[in-house]
Amino acid sequence: MVPFSFAGEEWHLLPSGALYWPRERALLVADLHLEKGSFFARFGQMIPPYDSRETLERVALAVGQTGARRIYCLGDSVP
Repeated sequence: MVPFSFAGEEWHLLPSGALYWPRERALLVADLHLEKGSFFARFGQMIPPYDSRETLERVALAVGQTGARRIYCLGDSVP
């Protein structure tokens, strides 16, 4: 984790790209694109269909690493 300060708050940037806010015990994630593989497959563009499972496993790992009690999902999460 890479600690830094912004707006008077302490933050930690995780290797996965997630952001942890220790004071709030919150994990911020963005642009998860859940079910993107399934969406594109319907239109003939094949990409690996395991994107949602892998994404959620990475979020779970970040929660385990930080002890986060809240998760804020930002950006577009579905196709």
